[in-house]
Amino acid sequence: MYYSLKLFTTVVLLFSELLYADGKTQDPPTKVWVRKRINKNKRYCDGEIEKLERENVQIKATMAGFMSKNDDLQAQLEELVKKVSGIEKTCCPGTSPPTFTKVTKAPTAITEAPTTAKCVEAELAPIQPDEAFDGFGSSIAIYGDTMIVGSEDSDNNFGQNSGVVFIYSRSGPGIWEQVDKLMASDGSKYDDFGGSVDIFGDTIVIGMNNAFAPGGFIYIFTLQDGNWVQTQKLPPNDSYKEEDLFGQYVAISEDTIVVTSKWNPENDYRSGAVYIFNRDGSKEWYQKQKLLPSDSDISDNFGSCIAIDGDTIVVGSYNDDDKGADSGSAYVFTRDNGQWSQFQKLVPSDGAANDWFGGTAAVSGGTIVIGNQFDDDKGDASGSVLIFTKKNNGRFKETQKLVANDGQPRDYHGRHVAISGDNIGDKLFVGTYGDDENKGSVYVYILDESKTWVSYEKLVAPEGQPSDFFGGMTEISGNNLVISATGRNSFKGSIYVAEIC
Repeated sequence: MYYSLKLFTTVVLLFSELLYADGKTQDPPTKVWVRKRINKNKRYCDGEIEKLERENVQIKATMAGFMSKNDDLQAQLEELVKKVSGIEKTCCPGTSPPTFTKVTKAPTAITEAPTTAKCVEAELAPIQPDEAFDGFGSSIAIYGDTMIVGSEDSDNNFGQNSGVVFIYSRSGPGIWEQVDKLMASDGSKYDDFGGSVDIFGDTIVIGMNNAFAPGGFIYIFTLQDGNWVQTQKLPPNDSYKEEDLFGQYVAISEDTIVVTSKWNPENDYRSGAVYIFNRDGSKEWYQKQKLLPSDSDISDNFGSCIAIDGDTIVVGSYNDDDKGADSGSAYVFTRDNGQWSQFQKLVPSDGAANDWFGGTAAVSGGTIVIGNQFDDDKGDASGSVLIFTKKNNGRFKETQKLVANDGQPRDYHGRHVAISGDNIGDKLFVGTYGDDENKGSVYVYILDESKTWVSYEKLVAPEGQPSDFFGGMTEISGNNLVISATGRNSFKGSIYVAEIC
């Protein structure tokens, strides 16, 4: 069976997070088990994992050769799996992950809108770059008539997987034209430049979190005389080490940039952190704060997602354990007199072990939306989305749970979420990239007069193919909608754009 080599390298990286390659073939170990393993053999295990990561870099470097030898690809996969298994046995002899029984929850009823309702004014239009690149659509952002598309696996002047970011401008309804291509001024191979992007006004933020080299940075580009120019490169000011994953996710709102570092070890091994950058009067950005949750624990991965709107930041922590091992949580931070502080911690009312709640989030006004893609209401990893609404006391309360009315196992409903607002008639877009043999889809919900989100429409890519992963990311700005399909064209990737009503 043919697989993309990108998937193989991802298997190894995610293994270090205790996430199995196919998403959820079995339950991950508990943190008690992890603690015992790390305390017993941490130095040896870290060394072995480092060796494996070096081997993985070598495998990526020969990607072109492997891609031309499909018959040998399966054998390479089997060998990689054996190496991973061998390291597990060597690091922790005689230890086997415990088995968990998944809590079964009753499906939540969905209110249906009229089947004649339509949200998209024209058919979704596919966009690909002028040149062939890998991983196109690995990150997307949109602001007004400007769209940013990351292609972190692309090769450019700096070598393999150095990464490229494309800039598109809207020239008419559903019509976008490529106007620029950005690269880091000091790039190198395997940088993954463009793994995360965001834009606000005349400022673009691009993350580069190469896990195989020390550091992790964000790059700032500003619009000057019609051209996007790199103006700053920023690391965190208190950490500069290989495994922090600084820059994996970025978000910008006005004069605030938020950057995740989910493997930051300040409170414990891979407990995670989030950094805040502000802009001063000279338009220079500087680090303002470092945010940590009040109850950090080992391998919580605080920073598994971020969202910002005005004075509210939402941070996911999908390996938190409040409702069972890796059930997940999200933290709300608010700003007062220029300082951010933890305001609330959100967990789903029916959370259970291995749900990984907090993998994606969106916030608009008094509404927070959080993805729960491994939830099992409609079968293993069918997924769900939780809605939290601000009440009169200022705190957010869970008010609704959305599951796909035609959900199936491994749909991953809630892989990504985007919201156009929280007023009557506004829409919520939920990526479900495992739907229909990984062709993927996006479910659209609309806020009705009773302030309830109801099912409105299901979007699929024209001529969608298995393993397109349409809906891996979705973003909305005004009435402009963009959706990624990173598996399209043998993982070259594609995005789809449309105007919404």
